This record gives sequence, structure tokens and C-alpha cells, in this order.
Amino acid sequence: MKISLMLESQENLSWDALKRIAELIDNTKFYGLFLSDHLFSVKGTSDSFGLPVWPAMTAISIWTHSLRFGPLVNSITFRHPAQVAKIGESLQSLSDGRLELGLGAGWYSGEHEMFGIKLPENSERLNLLEEYIQIIKGLWTIDDFSFEGHHYKIKNASMNPKPTTNIPLIVGGMASRTIEIATKFGDQWNGYYLEHDKLKKKLDLIKIFEERFDKSIKKTIMIPFVIEDSNKNISNHLSNCNKVFSNLPKHIEEWQNLGFLGGNPQEVVEQIQKYKEMGIDHIILEHLDIENDFSLNNLKENVLTHV
Repeated sequence: MKISLMLESQENLSWDALKRIAELIDNTKFYGLFLSDHLFSVKGTSDSFGLPVWPAMTAISIWTHSLRFGPLVNSITFRHPAQVAKIGESLQSLSDGRLELGLGAGWYSGEHEMFGIKLPENSERLNLLEEYIQIIKGLWTIDDFSFEGHHYKIKNASMNPKPTTNIPLIVGGMASRTIEIATKFGDQWNGYYLEHDKLKKKLDLIKIFEERFDKSIKKTIMIPFVIEDSNKNISNHLSNCNKVFSNLPKHIEEWQNLGFLGGNPQEVVEQIQKYKEMGIDHIILEHLDIENDFSLNNLKENVLTHV
């Protein structure tokens, strides 16, 4: 079972905090560090600040030695696929092959309206996503690549240098069509904030598509976590998470019922084991209490050594 961290880069994440966290979990049993891709706080508050995802990942590649990293997920509405293909190859080369490219259809209407970026209807965005992935893969592997789609047209394009190692593609989203696209064109599917019964239905759907396309993909889940050694500290950790996203549960029992990781180290180990038994290959932990280094050390010392 792989365990990674994810940071909400638009919710008051500073360069200093990113560097501290990246260096803290580098060269440990943490697999990777992933970042969200937003132009504005998803809470809609104008007093929040954040980091642009691609420069931040470039910094991670320089500050660390073993961590894999990537956007979770790059919104296709923000950038042309050729740009992402070129940036991705460059970052893969810079980091000696540690990039994992997460792609998603985009969702937050507030930032699109604010900056005048078109946010098509869901079905059109998924059509865009399907073309987007094919273009990136084509530019990475084919000389004089051409693509004639409904949304994108590429004519005799060459992009050099090409990646010398595979860049895994993570497709994030919950819709059945997204899962189909992830299975057909991607290497991994990423779901998020799913109760176990709902997650099982998604995993069953992946099996259907895996049989249809005669291939298998990795299954990943992104969920928040709380880990502490006492009930008082658990309450404090929950409170700090609620300061970031106020709609999250305020009590540990409700948190656990939603499938989020929470409790003391032994409880968290048992919860991870349950995900493993369900068929999840990789858990990406949404780290909301970013000043809480104790929780990361607790994970390193008392959880990752047992999963």
C-alpha cells in the first residue's frame, strides 16, 4: 500500500510551509506529495492565499530526492494540453522521473467566473478530458503527431525531447464516464471523499471497464486524516481541519463513518488495512492542519512502518 500526502495549495499554503513539509517526508516511507490546482480559494474567501501548482511542483523536485509528486489534479480548463505535455516532460527530466500527472475536468465555477475562464457543462468537459489525455500521450510518444478532435486539432506536431521514462497518468473524478476514461486512457483512477459502500460501487465499475478494455489500472483514493495520541489532541486536530473546510465533520465518530482516516495510530493502521482489502493501491492523505508536524511524524513512525 502506497501512502502519500496532498496539500490544498490554494488554502494559505506558503513557500516556507511547502518546503518544510516536503523535506520532512522526503526519504521516508511516504510515497509522494501531491498538490491541488486552483487559482482561488475554493471556500470563496478573498483573504486566502496560495501557490501556483506547477512552480510549486518544480520547487518540490529541487528540494527532495525520493518523493514522487504531481498535481491532484491539473484542471484541463486552465491550460492547453500541449503546454501540460511540455511542462510535464521537462519536470520529469528535472526530477529524474518522479512526476505523476493527475488530470481532471475542473469543477469550481467561482474561480472560472472570476477570471473569465470558460467552464463547459459536465458532458462537454469530459469530452475535452478524453481528447486532452490522447493529445498528451501522443505528443510524448509520436513524431509528427496529428489529432482531429471536436475540441482540439493538432497538425504534424513534434515535441522534443520526449519523456525517457513513463509518466503515470492519474485521472480524477467520480462520474461513470470519468472512470471509463481513466480505465481506457489512464494508469490510475483517483476518487475522493467516498464512504466505503460508495467506493465499492466505483471499484466494481472499474472492473467492468477493465474487462472491456482488457487492461488494469491502479485505484487511488484521496481522503483527509486526523491522527493523535489522545482524545483532546484529536479534537484539536479536527478543529484545525474545520478551519480550512467548515463542512467537514466535527466529531471523530462521524469522521470515521465517512471513511476518513482518524484516531490513534493503531486505529489508522486498521483503517488503511480495510482500504487495502477493498482493492485500493494508494491512499493520498489530504493534509489540512499544515502546521501540525507532529501528525506527520506520527504517521512516519507509527503507521507507515505497519502498512
